[in-house]
Amino acid sequence: MIFAAGLFVFISVIMSSRSGVPNLLGYSFFSVKTSSMVPTYPVGSVVITKKVNTNTLKAGDVITFYSDDPIISGIPNTHRIIAIGKDKEGKTYFITKGDNNPTADKYPVYEAKVIGKVQGSIGSLGSILGKFKNRYAMFFLLIVPIVLIVVFELKNITKLIKPGGKGEKTETGTEPENKE
Repeated sequence: MIFAAGLFVFISVIMSSRSGVPNLLGYSFFSVKTSSMVPTYPVGSVVITKKVNTNTLKAGDVITFYSDDPIISGIPNTHRIIAIGKDKEGKTYFITKGDNNPTADKYPVYEAKVIGKVQGSIGSLGSILGKFKNRYAMFFLLIVPIVLIVVFELKNITKLIKPGGKGEKTETGTEPENKE
């Protein structure tokens, strides 16, 4: 079951990564790196963003998006919608602002750049996860447990395959007695 769940998560992330941001069942998780949304989302918290139809967004909603600002281009950004407008071509855009920022963002956010609407957050999980980004922590948190699981499973498989091992039945359908 654990393998099936892991495989499901892996496939979901791979399939959704084609759209730019990995997500699981429409939800993406982002670590807050700056104080622009303090006190709503402090640095180190993780925001949970859900993919939504942009027609449902309204002023006051907090969204995660890709900004056209060259300084943060390609990096997901989370700010609050303060206004909605349409350009000359009829395309909808959102004016956003960080709760802790004195002014609105310089660049409007078009619908195609919206990743999703923030549904909530998880305290300081981002700070905790950030401590595990170095290669040694990842080695002990991921590689070592995986290797141990594989070794123990190989041992179990060899016991089942070996003649006289557990799981072997006699002609009568009962397990052999151990006569030592």
